[in-house]
Amino acid sequence: MIFLITKADLPDYTKVSANVGDHLINPVIRDAHIFDVGPLLSSGEQQALAAYLADANRPTFKTAYQQAEAQGFPAATLALLVASPLYRPHVLYTSAVRPLLCYETYRRFLLDHGAHVTENGVETFSTGNNAPISQGQRAEMRADAAAKCSHYRAVLAGALGTYRGPGASQTTCGTTRRPTSGGANVMAL
Repeated sequence: MIFLITKADLPDYTKVSANVGDHLINPVIRDAHIFDVGPLLSSGEQQALAAYLADANRPTFKTAYQQAEAQGFPAATLALLVASPLYRPHVLYTSAVRPLLCYETYRRFLLDHGAHVTENGVETFSTGNNAPISQGQRAEMRADAAAKCSHYRAVLAGALGTYRGPGASQTTCGTTRRPTSGGANVMAL
């Protein structure tokens, strides 16, 4: 699997420090790809986004897009951008896929960061003047991240509708939840 974000993408959206070790963040990025965003994209879409990220012309296109955006997308410039094969994957990636992957990674990161599996079980360590945040604060941070994930899932659904074009199957599997009567709820997404 080709990952569509790296640790370097996270600070654009979240409060994940660049100093977090790769061994701590890369498994979370992998899980966000596999379990959260990957199922929303077809394999062809994932391959198209990976090809877009590997395209040597992407930095030039990105700069041209940003300049046009700053100018309010003049009609002639927009027509040139839309004619580029990079346009559709750029819009899908920058408006929906990248932000959703970053927030899903952050949400997952908050779930277990600071917890360490030891021979005594799962523990947290505190040394020096550092202290772990309260469970309430962690829950609030996760709820905020989950709300942003929900927003970008909706953005992705709309972006995929545009990306796939008219007549394409417009399924949104896994984006709705059924009401429950409480207790544990396990759903296949």
